[in-house]
Amino acid sequence: MTCRYDGPRYGISGGWERPIAMYRTMFSFVLQSRDDTSDALGGTLWYGQGSPHGTVYVPFSCAQDSIPESYIIAKESHFDPHSSWWVFDFVNNWSMIRFNAINAEVRFEANHLQADAFLKQAQLHIKAKNMNNETNMQQFLQEENNRFAKMVFSRWWELAWRLVGKYSDGYITTGEAPEAMNMAGYPAWWLESTEFAKWPGDTYHPPQAKSIKMYTTSIPLHANPLEIAVFVCIGVVVGVFVIVIFQRARQSGGYSRIY
Repeated sequence: MTCRYDGPRYGISGGWERPIAMYRTMFSFVLQSRDDTSDALGGTLWYGQGSPHGTVYVPFSCAQDSIPESYIIAKESHFDPHSSWWVFDFVNNWSMIRFNAINAEVRFEANHLQADAFLKQAQLHIKAKNMNNETNMQQFLQEENNRFAKMVFSRWWELAWRLVGKYSDGYITTGEAPEAMNMAGYPAWWLESTEFAKWPGDTYHPPQAKSIKMYTTSIPLHANPLEIAVFVCIGVVVGVFVIVIFQRARQSGGYSRIY
């Protein structure tokens, strides 16, 4: 599996290896064919949405004439929560946040559902073989296969929102208690290979705080009573002058509105 995306090459010749499980894999499937039983039982399509490294292969009989709507609707240009392709693509994209941890959970869930699919198919085939009517058998397989496909679709959305809550903002959150929120960080070998291990280094000089001078006007503490009286008188005169000017301005504005 690889997620080395395509993009501009800037004149550099080369290319990436092309695995089956890559970011732009739309779907994959396995065709199962057996000649020792009827076509409806012998021909099974195991269909997986999205990239194989994060999918569940859902069985459909070759005799089915309908499948769940979620498996036939999808536009790459429009996110659709009713589309099974979008939920698998969403989980695969979210897993890139911390692939080693998230994809392990994705595979764990997928393995359980895949095991259920294999077991259920075996049981369905035993029941279907005992049916004498071919039409009834085909209808039975279609209903059961579609029911399983819908269940996988629902379970995968549950997984998607569980992963969103658990893996966000660099945290791995498993509960509401402080100790239930952890940061996995990075491997020691990676920290050693980056600038992290070199900080602060000999060339680092923290910025020096600059002193700020404050300029204020105040009455000196050593002033005599005469000087204090002069300061007070000046303040009173200035205050009265400002009030008079303000009142005249208001009166002038009132006259203008009258005339």
